[in-house]
Amino acid sequence: LKGDKVYLKKQDDYKNGDDIVIAIKNNILSVRRLYRYPKGIILQAINPKYPTINVNIVAGDMILGKVTAITREIK
Repeated sequence: LKGDKVYLKKQDDYKNGDDIVIAIKNNILSVRRLYRYPKGIILQAINPKYPTINVNIVAGDMILGKVTAITREIK
């Protein structure tokens, strides 16, 4: 949601099922769940309003880090 804060940690490697922050089109940041398969990579949106992305390869510098925490202020 708007105003949420996402904390991340840069790693050398990411596993299937990791929630990651990734720079997608036009350097927009997105939180996605990573799934690697022999024929490609699936970047599943955490928010169901957004589509899943299927790609053949992800450049190492596109992944900014693994999500370690998300915080939200409740008013």
